[in-house]
Amino acid sequence: MRLCQNFLSTLTFQKSLIVIFYQILHKLWVAEVPDRMDDRHLQFYRELMGSLCLTMMYDIFEAHAQRESTDSHTDRTTYIVKQLMALLATGISRTERDVSYYAERLNVSPKYLSATIKRVTGHSVTSYIDRHSIPILKDYLNDERLSLTQIADLMNFTSLSYFSRYCTKHLGQSPIEYRLSLQPK
Repeated sequence: MRLCQNFLSTLTFQKSLIVIFYQILHKLWVAEVPDRMDDRHLQFYRELMGSLCLTMMYDIFEAHAQRESTDSHTDRTTYIVKQLMALLATGISRTERDVSYYAERLNVSPKYLSATIKRVTGHSVTSYIDRHSIPILKDYLNDERLSLTQIADLMNFTSLSYFSRYCTKHLGQSPIEYRLSLQPK
């Protein structure tokens, strides 16, 4: 049922864009362009035609921008997104990488948080957590004084094995390989 509703809403959106596009084309091509197409004797005829096409493109962009701006988000969803970003900016992702932690801090369910962030930003909560965690991880790995075990402890990983898998997934290489890649050859 939900898939059908999403499909129908997508169709409705596409139909509305087609109608808007047709209206703009009709307005421009029926009202303005035919009158100007016979002006081939003008010195700047090509530039004139290009300008009319550019005007049409801007009209299409404007219609699309107005359509997108009407799909505004509520104050609550905006608040949730801003609060999540504020939490992540504090550096808490160094030790907390679980969506449920952030949901609890924001007094919402993990499912609601995930759905809201995805709907508003187009990205998942975990992608934002990772975006804030990876630079911290790299800073720690760049510090030769810290052992891998110390880094895993500082970042609150449950085991060295999990830490290594996390690094491999997000850095494309194990922590040891990452450190070796930093050394001059």
